[in-house]
Order: sequence, then C-alpha cells, then structure tokens
Amino acid sequence: MSFPSTVIPAYPYEGGLYWLLGEGSVRHDRSAEGPGYYRNIYGAEPDNIMRQASALVALFDNIELAPADHALPDMQAYCTEFGYRHPELRLSRSEDIGEWANDATELTRYLLTTKPKLVSLLHQGGHTDDFAKKQFVARLILQLRLAARKDAVVIGNDLFEAVCQIVLPSMGAFIEGWRLESEPPISLPVTSHLLRATGLYLPSPTFDVFYSIRECPEISEYANGFRNALGIASSHGDLEQNLLNLMRESREKRGVAKRLTGAMQASCSWSSVTGAIAGALPGAGTITSLVSLGADLAGRRSEGKTKQYDWYTFGSKLQEVSLNAILDQN
Repeated sequence: MSFPSTVIPAYPYEGGLYWLLGEGSVRHDRSAEGPGYYRNIYGAEPDNIMRQASALVALFDNIELAPADHALPDMQAYCTEFGYRHPELRLSRSEDIGEWANDATELTRYLLTTKPKLVSLLHQGGHTDDFAKKQFVARLILQLRLAARKDAVVIGNDLFEAVCQIVLPSMGAFIEGWRLESEPPISLPVTSHLLRATGLYLPSPTFDVFYSIRECPEISEYANGFRNALGIASSHGDLEQNLLNLMRESREKRGVAKRLTGAMQASCSWSSVTGAIAGALPGAGTITSLVSLGADLAGRRSEGKTKQYDWYTFGSKLQEVSLNAILDQN
C-alpha cells in the first residue's frame, strides 16, 4: 500500500492548524481556566505548535480536517451541502459525520470508564478535567473513521499514538460501518524533535505565508519525495533515525549526481567519469551503481532531473518560500 497523499492532523497539530487558519477567519477565545471547548481544540501552546503543524501538513497534497465548531477561511465561498473545500489551500472538511455522533459518544464513555490506562495517559498529558478527556477521545475516534474513509494518514504526537492504540481495538464493536476485516488506518506519531531535526518548522508562519506555501508548485515537488521517504521510514522501526538515514543517502546521491552531470560535459567514457568520482567519494557506492546512476542521467539528458534527490532539503525550501512571501507583503 502506498503512503497516503492526504493528511488528517490530530493532536496537537490539529489545534495548531486551526489556530493558524483562525487568522484568516476567526480565532475563538481559549480561556486557560476551567473546561473549554476551544481551549481543548487549540491546545496549550497553539502559537508554537502552528509553526510545526503548518510545515508538517505542507508535505501532503490534501489536508482533511475533522469537523469542529470552528470557522475556516472564505467559508461562504467554499462551503456546500457536502462540506468545505478550499481549492488553493487544498483543504477540506466534511460535515456528514457529526462531531458528537452517538456511536462515538458511546465508545468514548465506554473507554473512559473501563480503561484506567487511557485516563492516566490523558491526565499526564495535561487533559485533567472530564470534558477535556471526553473531547480528546471523541476527536481521535472521528479522525480515525475519517482516515479510513478518505484513505488518509492521521498524524499526531506520542500521546495521540498511545491513546490510538487503546481506542482502535474497540472501534469495530461500536462504530457504525467500521470494517473489522480491513487494515486499520495509518496513524503516525511525529514528535517535535523529529520536525526540528528534519527542518520541518516555520519560525514565523502567518495565514498569508501558509497560503503561499500551499500554492507553490516547487513545494509540491519536494514534498512528494519527502512524503515517500516518510512512508518508508515509518515501516521499519525507529521513524526518526530511519528518516535521517534516508536523508543522508539522498544527499549523497545528489552530490554524486551533480558531479556526474558536470563530468558528462567533458567525457564520453562513463568508466573514467565514475571511476574518478568513486575515488573522490569512497562512501558513495560501487562503480557498478555509479555507472547505473550515470546512465540514468544520460538517458534523462537534463541536469534538472537530479532534483529527484533534492527532497531532503524540503525544510530549506519551506524557509525560502516563507521568506519570499514575507518580502512580497512588505
């Protein structure tokens, strides 16, 4: 199964994204005292999380938000009876599954009364009042059923993933239409540390900057390679270490490809070209693999095609597009 091109942001990235989108629509009050619907939606640090969330969702062709009582940009223009779809942002929100659907509410009640580990995890994660726990679990159920319907990946942090593993086994007994025989939707725990390590972080995101990122064709090109690498890395244990290894490998191949492309202009002998590069880059691979890479470049006849290895610089490209958007505004 290929890695999905649609993302459903979950805790805490959903809150950061709703906070960012609120700049282009409405930001609701998030009182720090007592139970609060919007405080739970946004999370404790939406200003910080939106820096990560905006970069993370930029990896995907489409963004699907779980329904919430929250405004979205240009709702009057882009809302239909089926929900919200913004073509430039490639952002959707279906409204045919209720946020507090009866089956999800019953499952939430069951889990919170029979799974003490779940209650403990939520309490340790800062969700201390009963309504906050209920809303967290209900939204996670909603995100999982949307992911199954949309063939999407749900991305949250370690707390989200831990809760997800408790919730998933009970979905079939409560959730209408949940197919027991099917593969569960892909959920991926992405930590703040991983995002910083791989450059997926925008220091000064605004709604206008995010809009520019979503409209940029180059971002989509880089994102496709990074997303594929994320899928490969997630299927083999340590996500962060595997992804960093793939980024190093791509950097290495990119360097070799650039040298081969330059050498093509001065020599017609692939054995001499690749031999020279292998001598300069002993860790780059065997002569056979270098010859194969050179032959591929020769067939493409374009230096620009070496961009297939540029995906690991996705974070840098985000920074560039972000800076250009800010400069264009001022």
